Amino acid sequence: MDSRRDLIRKMAVGTAAFGALPAPRAHAAAFIDALVPGSEPWWIVAPLTRGSALGHGWLLASVSSPQRGAVILNLVHETLSPVQVHLCAHRGSPRGVAHSHFMDFIVMDGGQGDRATEESLGRALMALAHRVSANELRTEADPAMLGRLLTHGERVDRFGPDAL
Repeated sequence: MDSRRDLIRKMAVGTAAFGALPAPRAHAAAFIDALVPGSEPWWIVAPLTRGSALGHGWLLASVSSPQRGAVILNLVHETLSPVQVHLCAHRGSPRGVAHSHFMDFIVMDGGQGDRATEESLGRALMALAHRVSANELRTEADPAMLGRLLTHGERVDRFGPDAL
């Protein structure tokens, strides 16, 4: 009998093959978003809720339903500018500031991956990634949603960098 983790990995591999199909950028966003129900997947960060402290002065402002192949977290800080973090698939090759078992935490700061991440943000995201990893393996996790996430590279190829 397969474990829950094996099941999620198999779904991700199957979805990766589907995600490799070319799609015109003009229609790709609507197509991917149509695959996902509109509810926000708060289970990812449970037991955190809107306004929960992440540590180092960072607060969780919101969790979006998947958009263009990623779940979007909006974070605010007491003294720093707000930050948007896209939770993308990583399929074994994470590139973000932090990552969980299945998701890559990509800080969307308008750069090309060449900007240093504020240390307090990096620490808060690493702690959050630990919580997300535990939640991905719980019974309330949604393996189908995890399987629909795209890697950051797939998202850039499909939608273009300016659309993200």
